Amino acid sequence: MAAFAERFAPLAPYFVPELYVPEGARPLPLCTYHMSAPAVYAETFNGLHQLKIEFHVDIKELPPSETIISPHFALPQPVRARVPRVPYQVALKLLTLADPPVGLDVGREGVLPRQVYDLAGLVPQVEGDEAWAEIQEYARALYVKECGVNEIEPEDGEPWPGIEQRLAHWARLDEDQEQGHAVETFQQTQVPSTARIGRAAWRARMRMIQFAARCAAIGRDGARVWDQASAIEARLPARPGPKREMKPFRDALVNATGLKTNAMAPRDHFWEGIVEADDPAALLDEIASQLP
Repeated sequence: MAAFAERFAPLAPYFVPELYVPEGARPLPLCTYHMSAPAVYAETFNGLHQLKIEFHVDIKELPPSETIISPHFALPQPVRARVPRVPYQVALKLLTLADPPVGLDVGREGVLPRQVYDLAGLVPQVEGDEAWAEIQEYARALYVKECGVNEIEPEDGEPWPGIEQRLAHWARLDEDQEQGHAVETFQQTQVPSTARIGRAAWRARMRMIQFAARCAAIGRDGARVWDQASAIEARLPARPGPKREMKPFRDALVNATGLKTNAMAPRDHFWEGIVEADDPAALLDEIASQLP
């Protein structure tokens, strides 16, 4: 621990750790600290970000990992670390969206946009049917383990129905004031201004992760469906444009999905449509055949 702390010694004046004990915390093999750090990439009301750092101890089962090396603006040398492989990171993030007490408690749902934001960056990195099978298997194993910690009986089919329901509920954020406020707060404090998006695009992001969770729920067979959806998304404009340019894309999506809207960007329209489809695979084939 001393060797780890020594690396960050030059930044000591900026970091004042405070032991964090949440209300109703269960006895777990970890120690959590909150500390403030200067905000560099985003503007915050006080010029700081609050960081949460957890030190886990006595963990006998860790997911497969890989070594990454990345430069850091505040350090003279690149940071080298071992992190879980992408499928396992996706499974860990998805499990936070499951029904409580395994997933986030209702009172802590304000951090849900962070989880979805991270998933939106991780899911496109999942490659191959084996990776989707790993997500399915690891998420179920984690769910069963967390049920044991919470002394509840695992339910058949979970955690996928709970994840589906939570994301469908949060896809209403453009209509729900509390959800919309949570998203805006997250963006203003944790997302660079150049990466912030509107509520309609956030709704589509929720739908995208909802669809990805469905693919993960079927494991290996979900890979082909996800790959096809990703390929179609890449052919669609990400933002609304001149009506004449958007019309061929909107016509194809309306004809295939039956969902009529001129307000959505074609990509947002796409994710909304396939989530509502009874047969997503057939719908994807139809959309692909009609796109310009």
